[in-house]
Amino acid sequence: MEPVLPTAPSHQKHIITAVAVLVAITLIVVATVAATKKKDTTASTADAANISSQTATTSATYNDGTYSANASYQSPGGTEKVAVKLTIKGGVVTTSTVTSTPTESEAREYQDMFLSGYKSKVVGKSVDTIKLSRVSGSSLTSEGFNSALATIKQQAKA
Repeated sequence: MEPVLPTAPSHQKHIITAVAVLVAITLIVVATVAATKKKDTTASTADAANISSQTATTSATYNDGTYSANASYQSPGGTEKVAVKLTIKGGVVTTSTVTSTPTESEAREYQDMFLSGYKSKVVGKSVDTIKLSRVSGSSLTSEGFNSALATIKQQAKA
């Protein structure tokens, strides 16, 4: 006669399975984030190495100077606005300021996230290579920035 091993009740099996799935998902997310950060670091290093060659190809395209533009974009809460000011020298952005005027608290939160992370993607970059998508979790503010950037490019054209 074989010994009978105790078995866990079915709800305990479900809980154990759910915990195992959550652990697996967490490991996948952590690995993906780590790979993305490594890719971003590699891209930033490559961007820094390419600035001098980008300057040579874009310096004749834009006049040096400081340019400003306002833009609006649609958020779930309505129309939001940003004001962008860029200084361009040799086709490369040397300084950048973005001012936001949020109409609601959620918009303020996303605009603040954008403001905290956008400069590293703009300053030191060739004007022609800048196109922001998601910055620090904010994607809609990036749309407003890109719209203002398009206006600034037109203003600065040689």
